[in-house]
Amino acid sequence: MDKYKLMSKIYDKIYKNPRYSINYVYQTNLIDRYRTSLRLNKEILDIACGTGTHIFEFNKKGYNCKGIDISKTMIKKATIKNRLYNTKFICKDFNSFETKNKYDIVICLFNSLPEIIKSNKYTNSVFKKINKIINKDGLFIFDFFKPNNHSNQISINKRKLNHETIYSIRDSEVKKSRIYSEYICLTKNYKDYKIYILKLERANIKKWDSIIKKNNFKIIRKGNLFQKGTIVYILKKIK
Repeated sequence: MDKYKLMSKIYDKIYKNPRYSINYVYQTNLIDRYRTSLRLNKEILDIACGTGTHIFEFNKKGYNCKGIDISKTMIKKATIKNRLYNTKFICKDFNSFETKNKYDIVICLFNSLPEIIKSNKYTNSVFKKINKIINKDGLFIFDFFKPNNHSNQISINKRKLNHETIYSIRDSEVKKSRIYSEYICLTKNYKDYKIYILKLERANIKKWDSIIKKNNFKIIRKGNLFQKGTIVYILKKIK
């Protein structure tokens, strides 16, 4: 089982936990208000769509939706969740994704953009690619986890999910505005623990605003707009 297959297994269950509760309705309503104010079409591309819950909420609002994710198991769950709607899901790494289509709204939520960028040297090229698939005056909305104020802080959480014990260890280290994070999930019984590691060098936060402007986006709003511990960017493509 690869890390994404494990994540797809526990993804929805974790975010139903009150501690990590995600208000999908509030988030989609907020994005829809910005769409209305800019008179954009109800069309959206969800990059790293996961199990498709945001798309499900947008579908209920009458949006034309498309989702892309690197994980086959995530895409399968998203397809089942949105089976009543005409939604196209693509299993692809965004870095190798090519399309001639353009969208009025593109989203990349749940701290997915730093994983797509993978390293600071790719930050500019990823924003440049996203610019190409958004219509003029369209929106790009993403978020990332806020760095902890304490370096080298390790938090360990244990939960019971469907009689299966999941251990998740998040080890974050902040150095000169860069966040180095390692996620480890241990599952099943003690004798047969599997270890899944996702190690990321997050983007240099201080440089993001200048890269965003360089790629012809205007920052409409930035801050803790969704849930505690995240920074949300709402960008408008100016050309």
